[in-house]
Amino acid sequence: MIRIFACWLVIFLLFAKLNAQPIDTSSQTSFIVLPIVYYTPETSWAFGGASAYVFSLPGQRIPNSQIQLGGAYTLEKQLLTYLSYRIYYKEWNTFGELGYYRYTYRFLVLEISLPTVLNYMT
Repeated sequence: MIRIFACWLVIFLLFAKLNAQPIDTSSQTSFIVLPIVYYTPETSWAFGGASAYVFSLPGQRIPNSQIQLGGAYTLEKQLLTYLSYRIYYKEWNTFGELGYYRYTYRFLVLEISLPTVLNYMT
């Protein structure tokens, strides 16, 4: 367990260092496509792909915008798709995510009402 935690800590610190770099305002565009393969007990094997498009609006010195699209299909006939975006304009930005997931979620959820929580806190 300690080894797993140490590995995740190292990975987190490496990506944190990458995230601390200055904002790239170059006007270059890039497009990347990656395959997705994973296994979980709930979904069995899943296969799919993800893509990311990074661009900058012409004539503006602002951070690069990005659009991400991905999807996967599992051997249990489950479908997972998503589209996320972050678009930077000169004075404001917009971001969001749209997803469609068709799968069974087999975990128990306990519902606690707000009055119960407030009574517990007092």
